[in-house]
Amino acid sequence: MSRVELLKIVFTALNNIDKNYITLPDLRYYIDRVEKINIDHAQELVFSYEFYHQVRKIFDKTKNRKRKNHSFKPIVIQGEVDKRYQRVSARPDFIIHTPGTKGGVAIIEVKTTRRSASKIINDLEKMKEIDRIVGGYQLLIEILIGTTNSIKNKINSLKQEYFSRQCGNKILIIGYDTGNGGLTYYTKDKEIKSLIDRLKETTGINVESIDD
Repeated sequence: MSRVELLKIVFTALNNIDKNYITLPDLRYYIDRVEKINIDHAQELVFSYEFYHQVRKIFDKTKNRKRKNHSFKPIVIQGEVDKRYQRVSARPDFIIHTPGTKGGVAIIEVKTTRRSASKIINDLEKMKEIDRIVGGYQLLIEILIGTTNSIKNKINSLKQEYFSRQCGNKILIIGYDTGNGGLTYYTKDKEIKSLIDRLKETTGINVESIDD
């Protein structure tokens, strides 16, 4: 699978997210009061399940078209894979790969924008560690969920705290606005940026770049 095919799948899946399946109440009701609660972890989980579902739908269509080719080994998305069997002490939210083959296609992590920059940086370093040890991954993707403003603010923090001293090869940060479904992205990888620009022209995918 090429980088541009992978990007098309990821952005299409995000565009197809059904808000009914990612919306959670952030209030806890008592007899005499109502409290606002932290739903970060729960929000990440329900979003991840819906994202997985949308990616699976795309992969299943592809698999059905190629089923007659018995030598075809499908690319799949799998969640919470314990990578210790490949000598990596990490468990990414998702990997996209062909099981039984070396390396993979993409590693994906999901975080809300209310998480600290250090938590997100830990994700980025985790993905880089897996890629360094296992090898062969084309994209390392961090999906940030929240409002567009909170996504831009978090990315600006990451630019200062992380990307100012990192080359950022293979890393793509995608923002998903949980209110309106709007998409934004940031990358220092020039090839990824060029491929996204091409996708915008050829598929009509609407995604805003947060440039340096």
